[in-house]
Amino acid sequence: MADLKLLKPKVKKMAEELIKKCGENGIKIIITHTLRTKEKQDELYAQGRTKPGRIVTNAKGGYSFHNHGVAFDCKPNINQKVSSNDYLKLFNTIGEIGESLGLEWGGR
Repeated sequence: MADLKLLKPKVKKMAEELIKKCGENGIKIIITHTLRTKEKQDELYAQGRTKPGRIVTNAKGGYSFHNHGVAFDCKPNINQKVSSNDYLKLFNTIGEIGESLGLEWGGR
């Protein structure tokens, strides 16, 4: 799990609330990324452009909310295999719960 202490206090509190609210809805989540260095962000930006893989971000280093401690990534924490359709439904539910808490959801 990524270190929530690296987030700005308000965002840390919102991440903790998201974890709690998802749990109340039967969804366990893990926070996968919080604060990123400019260099790490540039690596992610290169993915799907100058490096193999699919594009995962449109923000270069210094321009990502992750570089300022005001963004985090999460995913469902599931032990069994689920269909890609069910996995997508979980992500959508997590995103909607996050929006209900005042978070912006990158899935929009």
